[in-house]
Amino acid sequence: MVAFRFFMVLAIAVGINFLGNIDFAVSKAMAAEFQSLEKWQAQADKWLAKGRQDKALAVYTEALEQYPANIELLLKRGKLCLNLGRSQEAGHDFQKVLFMDDVNVDAYLGLAIKSGCDGDMKDSFDYFAKAIALDERNAKAYMLRGKFYYEGIGDFEGALADYGRAEELAAPEQMPELLANMMQTGENFSVYYPEGWAETEALANRLLNLPDLPQMYRGRAYFTRKNAHEAMGDYRMALLDTQELMKLYSDNKDNQALILYNQSRFLAKLNMPVEAKKAMLAALQRNPHLDLPRRYEMDPEFAQYGNF
Repeated sequence: MVAFRFFMVLAIAVGINFLGNIDFAVSKAMAAEFQSLEKWQAQADKWLAKGRQDKALAVYTEALEQYPANIELLLKRGKLCLNLGRSQEAGHDFQKVLFMDDVNVDAYLGLAIKSGCDGDMKDSFDYFAKAIALDERNAKAYMLRGKFYYEGIGDFEGALADYGRAEELAAPEQMPELLANMMQTGENFSVYYPEGWAETEALANRLLNLPDLPQMYRGRAYFTRKNAHEAMGDYRMALLDTQELMKLYSDNKDNQALILYNQSRFLAKLNMPVEAKKAMLAALQRNPHLDLPRRYEMDPEFAQYGNF
């Protein structure tokens, strides 16, 4: 009887403590005004459109106070953590998802990327294998594994095989991300094996020919194609690519400065020294901290620029 009373008192005490924790959690969650999932997502989208992933991450964290078991929010926060280099936090979110849904392919893919970022390639490919075993027709799984084949272990053939399989399975809305990843892998490969630049240019053209291509992918395609044209010695086409980039980034002075810097180099290669000088001056007017090419070090028009 004494033992029974002891456990009853203990149970009541634990219950009180548990309820206190609930009260604390509720009060914390109520600190932010209650909102629908759609409104939280709209806030996150607003910051993502401005390139502020840190702010979008904070929005998802607030939203999870009100929707702590929402799998989509956990996955989105985990992916942003990965993008921001916070791999341990990302891993916690993906593991929470698997506690609730142990066949969630996106969580396994998140853990695969997290492990790769941490340098644990064995775990990374194990998680990729689990994701593909759960859904053998998941284009995204093959695409991401293809990227890790090349960037993680330098297996270009393995990357091509996975990219090929991803392309067979990809829905139209997945093609921009897939082609962008294929293009990036091609560019990385071509830096060491220049014969790859022609194929990289072709991938950039395929990406640019997709309908309703978002600016982010369009910018990456023109930038990569510029690099391909420059590497192949086609400075005229490289210059045309920079002109397209200037249109895309018309409201960003820092990006424009870098684009004009490249235009100056290409104009010099095309034996247009007057225009090359004007482009360099325009670049420095937008960003005075750019490195000054040696040919302008003694030019009085550039006296206010450079460290000499």
